[in-house]
This record gives sequence, structure tokens and C-alpha cells, in this order.
Amino acid sequence: MTTTAFTASYLYRADAAGVCGNTGFTSSSNDRPNMRIGGGYPSTWRNLTTGAVVATNQASIVVRPTATTSYSVTLSDGVCSKADTVTVFVTVPMPDLGVTQIITHNAPQLNQPQSVTVVVKNHSVASTATNFDVAFRVNGVEINAAAVTRTMQPQDTMHHTFSLSWTPTVGGRHDICAFTRFTDDPNKANDTTCVAFLGVNVEERNDLIHKVYPNPANQFVMFDFANQQGVGTLEIRDQLGKVVYKSQLDLSAGTQHEVKTESLASGIYNYRFVNNDKVQNGQVIIRR
Repeated sequence: MTTTAFTASYLYRADAAGVCGNTGFTSSSNDRPNMRIGGGYPSTWRNLTTGAVVATNQASIVVRPTATTSYSVTLSDGVCSKADTVTVFVTVPMPDLGVTQIITHNAPQLNQPQSVTVVVKNHSVASTATNFDVAFRVNGVEINAAAVTRTMQPQDTMHHTFSLSWTPTVGGRHDICAFTRFTDDPNKANDTTCVAFLGVNVEERNDLIHKVYPNPANQFVMFDFANQQGVGTLEIRDQLGKVVYKSQLDLSAGTQHEVKTESLASGIYNYRFVNNDKVQNGQVIIRR
């Protein structure tokens, strides 16, 4: 970390016969009326934070503190002494974190977990960064966040793979945004990076479900997935779009699935079954 040099000097009254009875003080100027820099009196500069002597018998000192530091100067003529202090205020720049890239390891497919990796950069040229969060969201919904404890040097980058994958359950456009969270980040504008996936497509089919019965239903409805394999998701919504039932089905364990409907009110419900990149929609009627 580079620091700026600061100069501190002491002055005394030109008309003073010695130090006694006069007020000494520090200043960065040496051209004030009736003031004179330096002189033949012994002086001591001291760092008030560490207590260490910085210099002796010098009218000026040059310091490069990395944090706000106070210095004292004591001037003595052997009979009397005067002291004063000067404080150098140092503002330490904060780290500037942000996500610069989103990496997906394969093209998103419907109902297939998608691993997400991001590249995080500390844009600061002077400050290290540690103890911050990185997260990602899809279509405005946060999927996963993680706390990062490693130390990032200025201009350093790192890769982070989220522990929780993203699984697209519907087709169409998906916007993935990854971002850092750091309370004292001085530049929020570079925290976030987004990428859009336009090709998460589904194929509409009518042969994924062999039969839905009884329909109308009362206490239960049976879904028959004859000749289907793999894992699929069955979802049932009411007419307001509220999900009233959702289950992931392993068709290798059986091709029939029963849904209890005794708690559902009478009406028309929409079902949706997604298997890989294929989908079948339909309706079931609940009648009491």
C-alpha cells in the first residue's frame, strides 16, 4: 500500500527570549508574521501511538503513516519547555468488490440442475478484501448465497462455484444475475453481472401421460405414465395459479402415481408434467 508523505514543522516567536512564557505550536507554514521556523533549542518529536521518538533537534519531520496518527513536539531551552501536537488523518480506501463473469458449465435444460460459477474481482488498487457475500438470482429470485472468508489482494480475482444449483422448471427466457454484498463497498455500480438464457425450450407433448382417472375425481386421481422413464415433475394448480400439489417422480420405481384430492375444493384444476425437455398439460375436475 502506497502512502503520502506529510510534513510537520514547529515555529516560535521571533521576539521571544527563549521558550519561557511563550506558546509553541506546530504548523505546516513558515512565513507567518513574527514567526520563525526552527531555532537553536533542543526539540523532540514523538509518535503518540507507539511512544517512539521520531526525531530530535529537527524543525521539520516527514512522516508516512498508514493510519491516523498524532505526533508531539517538545521544545526546551534548558529552563522551560513547551509542547504541542499535530494529527495526520489518514483515510484508508475500502475494497471495491464485484462479479465480473458468470460461467455455466453446460447449456441449461429443463429440470436439469445447472451448476453456476462466478468470477469475483477486488477492483481496489490499494485495499485487501475479506468477509463478504456472493450470491446469484434467477429472474429476480435469489437462489443461493455464500460467505467468502478468503483474503483478496488489490486487483485479485477468484472463482466461486455455488453449492446450490439452479434447476429451470419452465421454458423461455431466464436472467441469471450474480452479485457481491459488502457493507462498505464504495462503488455499488460494479457489484452485479447478469447473463440471459433465451433457449431453455420445452416440447409440448400429449403422450407423456397415458391416462388420468377418475376424471372427474373425488377422493383421489391417478396418473398413469406408461412407457415413460427417468425423473419428472408433476404440478397441479388451481384456477388462480396457486400450486396445490407438486412432486418429483422417479418413473423407474413405478409408472403410476396417486394424488389425494379430498382436501381440494370442487372445481377445475390444471396439471403439468415435465420430463426432461418435454411437457404435457391438462385438466382434472374435482367434484363433490
